[in-house]
Amino acid sequence: MQRSSTIFSLLVAGRFYFDSQNNHTSLKTPSITRNIKAVLAALLVAVLLLLAGGIYLFTSYESIIRKKLQAALPESLSVDFTSIEIDPFAGSAKLKGLTAKYKPQSLSGHYHALTIESVDASGVGITALLRREKIIIEKLILKGGELVLDYVLLNDTTVTDDLASPAPGNTVKGPLEIGSLSIGDLSFVLKGDSTNVCTLQSNVKVNDIGVDLTVPFDIKTAAHRIEELDFTKIVFNPQAGMYGYTISRVNYRDQQLAVDSLAIKSRHPKFKFAHLKGKQIDVFDLRIDRIAVEGFQVMSLLDSTIEASSVAIRGATLHAFRDRRMPFIKNHSEPLPVTAFKGLPFAVRVGSLTVKNTDVVYEEFPEVGEASGSVSFRDIDAQFSRLDNRADSVNTFIDVNLEARFMQSGLLTARFAFPMNPRNLYYVEGTLDNFELTTLNPTLENLVMVRILSGKMNSMSFNFDYNNDESNGSMVLLYEDLEMNALKEKESKTVVNKIKSFFLNVLFAKKNTRDKVKIVQRNGAIQFTRDKKRSIFNYWWKSLATGIKSSHSVNNILDGKE
Repeated sequence: MQRSSTIFSLLVAGRFYFDSQNNHTSLKTPSITRNIKAVLAALLVAVLLLLAGGIYLFTSYESIIRKKLQAALPESLSVDFTSIEIDPFAGSAKLKGLTAKYKPQSLSGHYHALTIESVDASGVGITALLRREKIIIEKLILKGGELVLDYVLLNDTTVTDDLASPAPGNTVKGPLEIGSLSIGDLSFVLKGDSTNVCTLQSNVKVNDIGVDLTVPFDIKTAAHRIEELDFTKIVFNPQAGMYGYTISRVNYRDQQLAVDSLAIKSRHPKFKFAHLKGKQIDVFDLRIDRIAVEGFQVMSLLDSTIEASSVAIRGATLHAFRDRRMPFIKNHSEPLPVTAFKGLPFAVRVGSLTVKNTDVVYEEFPEVGEASGSVSFRDIDAQFSRLDNRADSVNTFIDVNLEARFMQSGLLTARFAFPMNPRNLYYVEGTLDNFELTTLNPTLENLVMVRILSGKMNSMSFNFDYNNDESNGSMVLLYEDLEMNALKEKESKTVVNKIKSFFLNVLFAKKNTRDKVKIVQRNGAIQFTRDKKRSIFNYWWKSLATGIKSSHSVNNILDGKE
């Protein structure tokens, strides 16, 4: 009986235990359910918000970016685009029809404009871009389009620079980082009031760009590494300028700069050029096949410095013309070469300069006459060393070695020393060998009314030093079989000019004679006081002329003393 009672007690206790557990569970279940539902609801709301935000973002990011761009820009600068596609998962963006215009209120009717056909960006931090924090772009490619700069706007000093910083409260925080920037087929136009001043096509590759957007932009402080610059079809015709400039191509890569087909040509006919100036002035026509620069530090240009290890100029032709019938008006002195070189507004440091296969022709129309005459130097080869216009140490010189064909006949060799310190003298020495004097007839007949029938300059050697005031030196002449006729002048007036001073007053001083001489050697002394209003070429020629005249060779021949 006791055992049955015990069993019954155990059964009652077990039932009570299970009932109590069931009652406890039934009391706890509603609370857990409510919590789970709340969490699920919160997650659902978050997902819906994210989806809504994503939908809004992907349907409205164009307007968002437009608003942010405009808010960060000054009123004078506007930026817009036709369309933009952003893939945040790939970190890429594609933009079409980018346009930017800078139009200051202070100068109406003039503006700078940029259009880009397409912009492709990869490795873009989209979130950072939209939040306007740190802008990171691994690769940026700009294709096609045109950059138009207004020439009047660039030269107007009344226009204030309101592009120095963004609008207040809209400064983009943090730097802009671009791994590589490529610009392809971008046209550049420098536009004047009625014509295009300059046009070109450009292709540019720049790597490792870093720009701090919290301060006004300064290219000198922006980190970058220029990989390649390529410009083609360059045409520059400055308004009211006397010359036009064209280049077929400029390419820069790995510190090597190449310029192809450079031309500088007068925009007016040579006889009209001086009349527009109202005085004697040389008009130039220069063409260069190629310029190659090694070790060119392109970033040094920002510091007003031209720096390179070597420069080579090949296939150049220079034609200069002067009309002596115009008045000679000059109210300033012409500086000597080093003075002019040091006076440049920028520093020049070039290890060596080489000139190859170059022709130079100087043409002149005399004050009295019916036709022009010219002298020419063909196949010029020249080497310049140590070009540094900031050097001034004692006994530092720029050395120049030159070789050329004078009048397509004689071989001219010369060496020049240009002192960088003003306490030293300039120096030049050279020879002219195997020169057929009859090649001078086209010039002499028009300018000095003299015809050479025969004659050969076997050798003319010279050397002299000079400063800003005078030159001193010596000369040796060796020639043979000289025979000439002096032609009758149409007017009795004798005029001295750059070429006549060299030939008429020196070589052929007496007219209407006919003489012949065999081999003759003459020594002469060079001594000349400089006319400081004349060029360095006039100084050299007049110095040589005094040496020829002092030898008495030609005067004695024409006077019948030989």
